[in-house]
Amino acid sequence: MFGLVYFFAFGAGGYYPRGWRVEQRIGLYWFALAAIAVLSTVFFGSIAVIFAPYLAALLGFNLPLRHSLAFTLLTGTVVAAATWYLTPKNIGWVLIVLFAWPIFLVLLGTFSQRQDSRAELERRLELARQREDIATDVHDLLGHSLTVINLKSELARRLIDTDPQRARQELQEVSELSRRGLAEVRSTVTRMRMPTFEGEIHAARRALETAGIAPYLPSATKATGLYDAEFSWALRELTTNVVRHSGATHC
Repeated sequence: MFGLVYFFAFGAGGYYPRGWRVEQRIGLYWFALAAIAVLSTVFFGSIAVIFAPYLAALLGFNLPLRHSLAFTLLTGTVVAAATWYLTPKNIGWVLIVLFAWPIFLVLLGTFSQRQDSRAELERRLELARQREDIATDVHDLLGHSLTVINLKSELARRLIDTDPQRARQELQEVSELSRRGLAEVRSTVTRMRMPTFEGEIHAARRALETAGIAPYLPSATKATGLYDAEFSWALRELTTNVVRHSGATHC
């Protein structure tokens, strides 16, 4: 029972129950696990304190250090006092299980969270740099193309009555320039833009709703790490297939 709830807590702590804050979700799972641990004392006695490091890890890998460490120390103190009162001869190894391992796991969890935060920050900075590069390239491309298109359009407007043939030629060149400029912009964006899974979630929601398909998607998602781009492209392709071929009303 403890194992099942524990694995579920680590998997679902970021999104279920929906509408709850992370602290509330982790608190719910923690109290459920603590209840199982307390009930296990009927069968294992003081050996049930071996659940304490797992409870500490759940806090350490999901909550800020000040909260997880304070709650871990409080839990350890309460359980240690109860153990000393009931079976004082076991208090030595119990203190190690209640404090040494849990504190180590809380610190390890905090370090892991900081690494994840750093990776997320680097991802956002890289995305910002890509956007700047795209903006610069698009500006350079469109600046020249639109200037020429504007000049040729103005020239065609002046010649439409006096020289219709020349005006048609200028308009044809405007059309060619606009197509070429659009192709260059698309090429630049496709080459440089790396999609994010969170962005594709929002894009998928808009696409499905526009097609009259009720979407059931997570409201927020964590980055998918090294394979973020692959998952993003896959989600985009899947969404396209659903919109074009499924005939679905819900997805």
